[in-house]
Amino acid sequence: MNKLFLLLLAGSQMQVAGNILQAQDANTTGRDDVIGKLLTVGGKAIGAYGNGDLKTVDGSLKVIADSIYEYLGQPKTQPAA
Repeated sequence: MNKLFLLLLAGSQMQVAGNILQAQDANTTGRDDVIGKLLTVGGKAIGAYGNGDLKTVDGSLKVIADSIYEYLGQPKTQPAA
């Protein structure tokens, strides 16, 4: 198996797990939703990394960081360069 295939497989499985967590209940504010969002966006970042799309990777990492800070009640990060 090659590296790209494994990265895309891992990323897609993370996205599926993230979607399942986000769909568990009607609200969008619990830990399940935050972790679901992190998995979904992280899975997309892994796929983008495998394809060499570093701009999407950086954007995804910013979304992940902002989601964590928002959940913790902290200020969001600065825009990605």
